[in-house]
Amino acid sequence: MSHRGDPGPTDQSETKPWPKPVRYTLLILLISLVGVGAVYLLYSRGILPIAGPFVAMFLGPLFVWLGLLWRRRRLVRRSRDLVSELQRFEARLDQERRLPAAARSSAASDLSLEQAAEVVRLSGQRLAWGQELSAAEALVELADRAGAQWQAGAPLTVELRRIADRARPLVALGRKDRDPGH
Repeated sequence: MSHRGDPGPTDQSETKPWPKPVRYTLLILLISLVGVGAVYLLYSRGILPIAGPFVAMFLGPLFVWLGLLWRRRRLVRRSRDLVSELQRFEARLDQERRLPAAARSSAASDLSLEQAAEVVRLSGQRLAWGQELSAAEALVELADRAGAQWQAGAPLTVELRRIADRARPLVALGRKDRDPGH
C-alpha cells in the first residue's frame, strides 16, 4: 500500500546520469561534428570561399575543453598521491610527538609539532574536498617554517621537505586554474 508522496518501490536497475564532464564533452563533440559537417557542405557547394577558419571555430572549444579536463585530471591525480603521503607523514609526526623532547631527532618543540599536525590534518581534508591550492600552499608554508625551526637533517624534516616539493606543482597548477591568463 503506497502512501501519498511515497515514490513506491525503487527499481535497482535505474540508470544514473553520466557525470557532468562526460555530458559536456559529448555535447561539445556533437556540436563540433555538426558544425564541421555544415562547413564541409557549405564549402563543397561553393557557398563558403574558405573552410579553415570556420572549422577552427567549431573545433576550438573542443580542444580547449579537453585541455581543461586534462589539467583537472592531473591536479586530482597529484593531490591523491599527496593525500597518501600526508597520511604516512601524519603517523610519523604522531610518533615524534610521543617522544620526550630530548629524544626527538627533529629537535622540535611540542607546540611546533602540534601546529604541524594540525596543518597536515587540515591539508588532507582540504585535498579531499578539492581545495588543492589552499592545502598545497599551507604545506609549503609549513615546510618553510619547520625548516627554520627543526633540525635540518632529521628524517621528519627531510620528509616534510619532500612533501612540500610534491605540493609545489599543485600550487602552480592551482594558480593556473585560478588565473588562466597568467
